[in-house]
Amino acid sequence: MPYIYNEAYHSSRTGEPLERMLLLEYPEDRNLGSDEQTFMFGRSVLKAPVLNPDQTEISVRFPDGDNWYSPKTGTLIPGGEQRTFPTPLDSTWYFYRTASVIPLAEPEKLTTGYFRDLTMLVLPGTGDGKEEFTYEYFEDDGESAITDNSHNIWRITVSYDVRTCTGSTRINLIHCGNSSTLKNRKVTIAFPEGFSGTETVEAGKLDGKVISFSGKYIL
Repeated sequence: MPYIYNEAYHSSRTGEPLERMLLLEYPEDRNLGSDEQTFMFGRSVLKAPVLNPDQTEISVRFPDGDNWYSPKTGTLIPGGEQRTFPTPLDSTWYFYRTASVIPLAEPEKLTTGYFRDLTMLVLPGTGDGKEEFTYEYFEDDGESAITDNSHNIWRITVSYDVRTCTGSTRINLIHCGNSSTLKNRKVTIAFPEGFSGTETVEAGKLDGKVISFSGKYIL
């Protein structure tokens, strides 16, 4: 839900569709062909649903140029590969692009966009050396037009060195609409299988926080 919420906000500002064909995101990857079953969901999630009756497996061609993390298997999948996954009808496989952050939360009844318990799944990059990227998470009251007091924007900067398998995550609140929106909330900075460093912090103490982590993806 938080990921959908945030991506819908960015889509409204850029005009990009929330769901889009892989060729729109990766026009140079000719091997994707006319794949109409697998598509991008926002900027960082590849979605592979099962749509046909009696289908027991799904074949996924991962776009070249990026690597992908499977939260179901806890493993890294290199871009450009073709993989087959077992699955029943009405289920969906999701894969997360590396060098991204995926905001997650357990289902809860909300009247605002401020989740009480929020998880930021940090997916380090997989370059040859040290890599850094920044992600911004938008949250608001879910009702008001955007004003100075209606929303928060969190900036998450992730640095990771594949040579030493160490990195850091810095979180800054670059805009706070109302400090009361930080009370009684917890944010967990989490990492994929193979990494250590997961930490849960009160939202009011998160601004300026630096969390170190270490490890590497499981292949």
